[in-house]
Amino acid sequence: MGRLFRGLRGGLAGERKRRYDKYIDSSLWRSRRAAWVAVERERVGSRIVCVVCRGEWVFGSDDLHHVDYTRLGAERHHDLVPVHRVAHDQIHALIDGFHLTRRVPLRLANRHAISILRRKKQFNCALRAA
Repeated sequence: MGRLFRGLRGGLAGERKRRYDKYIDSSLWRSRRAAWVAVERERVGSRIVCVVCRGEWVFGSDDLHHVDYTRLGAERHHDLVPVHRVAHDQIHALIDGFHLTRRVPLRLANRHAISILRRKKQFNCALRAA
């Protein structure tokens, strides 16, 4: 099912996109985000970092990225990763631009996109918009 949600941020129309948008705007998602943060802080300590640049991730202003949409609405902790907005947009741009999900499962495509961004010397999450 992960492949069915391919390109959600890249313009997938229809019921899947509506379901995703409705969920992201819901109190259920806000509650899930808060629960994810609580578990992550317990796991790593108080400082949560962006998986791309390792800079501090801030609850409320930075994003949680779905590495897989299979369990949308019932995500497991490892289905979400903390990213700065700039990195989040770039992850989706790489996955959509290279059509990675046509070649590999979404979870692997995400791992690959994050790896590419980590290696890019000119890419810097610190330049993210305030």
